[in-house]
Amino acid sequence: MTLQVVFSPIPYLCQIAADVSGHPVDSITGPRREDQLVSLRDAIILVARDCFQLQPASIAKRLGNRNPATIGACARRARARRDADDAFRAFTDFLIDKARERNLP
Repeated sequence: MTLQVVFSPIPYLCQIAADVSGHPVDSITGPRREDQLVSLRDAIILVARDCFQLQPASIAKRLGNRNPATIGACARRARARRDADDAFRAFTDFLIDKARERNLP
């Protein structure tokens, strides 16, 4: 039997968001609904969906066992926010750049 190792960029993106925001990773992946935590999750979800083509179920599992339908709604909200909010766009660009520096797939 051969084991296949499947890499997910979600833990790395969560750690970057935690380092930048000062929130622990557990808060980012946890159930709290504070605006800044929701924004961090939205940015992670957007990068995971659009740059890494991860499926909502995969993202949901790694972001605290969320509902996959919620992940889709968050991605749509984040795309609209990225177009309207320069700071949010800068943060998502920062996450993408960090992932590229690490040569993530």
